[in-house]
Amino acid sequence: MRITRLIVGLGNIGDKYANTRHNAGFIFVKRLALKLVKSGFEAAGWENDKYLKSSVNKLTAGNKTYVLAKPATMMNLSGIAVKNLTERYGVASRELTLVYDDLDIELGKHKISERKSPRDHNGVNDVIKALGHSDLTHIRIGIDNRPNNTDGARIPGEKYVLQKFSEDELVTLYTNIDDIISEMNLKRR
Repeated sequence: MRITRLIVGLGNIGDKYANTRHNAGFIFVKRLALKLVKSGFEAAGWENDKYLKSSVNKLTAGNKTYVLAKPATMMNLSGIAVKNLTERYGVASRELTLVYDDLDIELGKHKISERKSPRDHNGVNDVIKALGHSDLTHIRIGIDNRPNNTDGARIPGEKYVLQKFSEDELVTLYTNIDDIISEMNLKRR
């Protein structure tokens, strides 16, 4: 089976991290799977693969096959999972999309770039180290919605990313994800 695109959402495993800002990549691929099924793709369903160290869902329609994955490692150790996925599916760099949270981008906004990644994202850095390059598509989902305290200080990033989204923030996030999916233009044929 020829894979059209491998889309990997980064996040942390476990109920403790569900709907946290650092799990924007997981939230993205789960929503993408639902959108693709609604548009006529057949889904195999999410399956845990111990070798791939990931939860994987294959979606097919016409001559298109998308593999969506959520590494079952913690965020900062995502590299081995992504490397295993690319090797298993024989995916070239141009067929790999990495989706993750970005604290430098405002909630409700995103950036899609080729070969350009943030310097301070440990999960992404681990993927780049494992692959030996950053020649892939990066989807950076904005998660910053931190207010300044009266003293001008902000919640430290490492604490903020592990906080759960509020209901209002989730609505903003889902709207942004829907915009990204439209921009990706993933069609059946």
